[in-house]
Amino acid sequence: INFDGRELLKCEYDKIDAFESVKNAFIITKDGKVGVCDNFGNILVEPKYKEIKKMGEDNKKEFIIVNSENKYGVALSDKTIDLECKYTDIKPLTANSVYVLKEDGKWKILNSSETVKIEEGISDVTEMTAEYFVVKNGNKYGVINKKGETVIPTEIEYIFAFVCRIFNITATP
Repeated sequence: INFDGRELLKCEYDKIDAFESVKNAFIITKDGKVGVCDNFGNILVEPKYKEIKKMGEDNKKEFIIVNSENKYGVALSDKTIDLECKYTDIKPLTANSVYVLKEDGKWKILNSSETVKIEEGISDVTEMTAEYFVVKNGNKYGVINKKGETVIPTEIEYIFAFVCRIFNITATP
């Protein structure tokens, strides 16, 4: 019920929680399954998942969903599924519907038109923009572009942040 006394959601949910750092979105729980609603009571993602995670900071359009078999997918706020639950992990990183996901033990970049395979040995993808991804190989960092091509080899001690085409690098002389 809002401050005007209008019912936003029926009393059929077991729990309604705020979605941390996502404005105007709430996690709803019904019969042990979770979904998402907005602050007007509109269901954005039906409550039928084991877990729902945010996709980036204050992103109310895409949500990481986890089914009962612990497979990951992506649901959109218009009640459609962008990626079916078949991946072993999905990073909460996105830029223009480009996803970083793990399938068959390997990290991949997936956009609407193609899957870009990341070079062998990449153990993690830590950050991304629309064009670039910070990757990790063991304890060294590097940068690849959205085609999977190496921009900075994975020989750097630490790449901790970047904006557009500027990379902040910590390296041992």
